[in-house]
Amino acid sequence: MKLKTLLLAAVCAASSSLVLAQTTPKVATPAKTVKPAKTVKTEPPVAGDAKTLSYGSGSGAGALLTREELRACLKQEESVRTRLAALREQRQPLDKDKEGIAADQLALREQRAPLDDLRRQADELGARMKAFSAKVEAWNAKSEEFNNNDRQGPRFDRQRAEIKREHEELGKGQKELEDAKAKLTADSQAAVKAYNDKATALDLRAKEWNQRNEEWNRTSRDIEAKRQDWVDNCHNRRYREDDETAIRQGK
Repeated sequence: MKLKTLLLAAVCAASSSLVLAQTTPKVATPAKTVKPAKTVKTEPPVAGDAKTLSYGSGSGAGALLTREELRACLKQEESVRTRLAALREQRQPLDKDKEGIAADQLALREQRAPLDDLRRQADELGARMKAFSAKVEAWNAKSEEFNNNDRQGPRFDRQRAEIKREHEELGKGQKELEDAKAKLTADSQAAVKAYNDKATALDLRAKEWNQRNEEWNRTSRDIEAKRQDWVDNCHNRRYREDDETAIRQGK
């Protein structure tokens, strides 16, 4: 979630602004969980042969498995089931973390309100400084005109005193605006840093979640490939019951 730093432009004649941009991190969709076919044993009659059973959910029409082939099929089926159970356990914390990230993203968007208020204050301060700049220009013109007239008398003394008083008022106004600018700049920098720190941390969480989720999806696809291989080589195949008994006994 990359963010542009919120900036308080130098407040001068033009109005200032606060700029903040945010992009919401994309969260990948989990792949569908694969399900290995259940092993259903049936006993079709096979003339002239030892008792046979059917591997998988079919009728047992496939070719008869040798003992080693049956051993491999049983081992592969157990591996798929074990890995699938572990994969399902990993899905719940992933989904929970995803919900937490989404909630924090929403909360972060709601925290933009104070930043918008700072932008409004910056615009207002910019307008005040623009008006103040016009007053300074008017006073400079008035002072220059007075200084260019070498006149004496009570009326000009009053004008001189008025110009001096206006100069003092402008000095006070300038000090107030500079103090307001310094405070607004400090407040903006602190608020933006806090916001962007949260946004950066949230961005890292979303990135890490996407990596974990993609790893989960890769594992899911690998399990599905192994399951499909089991289906191709073992499903609906017949095998000798004696071979199964021997394998279960470790022979």
